[in-house]
Amino acid sequence: MGSILSELPVTRHPNAYFGRGYDSTVTRRSRLVLLAAAIYGLTLALIAAWPSHVDENINSLDSPPGTWLIELGLPPNRAYELVEASANVILFIPFGALLMLGSLRMTWLRATAVALVVSIGIELFQGVALPGRTASLRDVLNNTLGGIIGALGVVVWRRYARRRARRA
Repeated sequence: MGSILSELPVTRHPNAYFGRGYDSTVTRRSRLVLLAAAIYGLTLALIAAWPSHVDENINSLDSPPGTWLIELGLPPNRAYELVEASANVILFIPFGALLMLGSLRMTWLRATAVALVVSIGIELFQGVALPGRTASLRDVLNNTLGGIIGALGVVVWRRYARRRARRA
């Protein structure tokens, strides 16, 4: 059986980055991505399953983004909404990036769809199982936007890496 497999042609995915030392670093890179995904996934699960609002004991309007927005003339309630929305976007940027880095076959559209489904699942879980939390369509949209930003960031990075490899 080993001889049959060794005679099969080896093909590589067209989106893959192939520079010097690619084969020797693939395993290390995939392990790092897996480790980062595990840490991120655990953190996301803890945030999602926290029994009360995560920012309940934090006055985000006393932090620099909140104070800056108020100084710019936004009413405190609008400033809080913007800070919370930004936090939800930022929370899912690694999600989209890690999905893209974890698979060469992942497209940014698929990563966006996965971010949307996971975000809907989190909000449904919070709405049904956690009485101290609030499920929100706005959170789903902001989380999905974060997933898109992360995924597109990897697309841009891969294109840059390919161009750089061609020049070398």
